[in-house]
Amino acid sequence: MPVQFDDASYDAGRKAFAGGVTLRQVAERVATSADVDEAKDMSFALGFADELLALLRVAARPPVIVDLGVPHELGLHK
Repeated sequence: MPVQFDDASYDAGRKAFAGGVTLRQVAERVATSADVDEAKDMSFALGFADELLALLRVAARPPVIVDLGVPHELGLHK
């Protein structure tokens, strides 16, 4: 049966990552949940992972160096 993702749980997962929740805490939440709702648990974990990947994508971008035509103290001008 296909999974229907839960938007509220997905958003909660994204906010949890931004709020400092660890991957271990996410795994513990899923593993120890008394009320198992696979769609909500999967949506939460997916939101958490998407937020992590978004941050990694930003961090992986090359830095932008703007040449203002004046010498820079670190010698970064062209």
